[in-house]
Amino acid sequence: MDYFVWILVGSLVGWVGYARFNYNEERRRNVSILIGAAGALIGAKMVAPMFGAMPPGEFPMFAIFLAAGAATVALVLGNLVSERWGI
Repeated sequence: MDYFVWILVGSLVGWVGYARFNYNEERRRNVSILIGAAGALIGAKMVAPMFGAMPPGEFPMFAIFLAAGAATVALVLGNLVSERWGI
């Protein structure tokens, strides 16, 4: 269940980043959604445990905020790489 929520949050961040801020405009909407989902998974699985946001048996609300933040960072970095090197 947690993975689904993290992917959903990251996908929403990616979609908003594309629709509102035109991130990854050359690569289209689907790439922004995938980058957001991947960033959210990385944030929730790698960054959240470093801050103790993963209590066993509970729904980790703080991990969702970290996932959204990591998705945002991934989108910004993806946009910078795309603009700088055209990848």
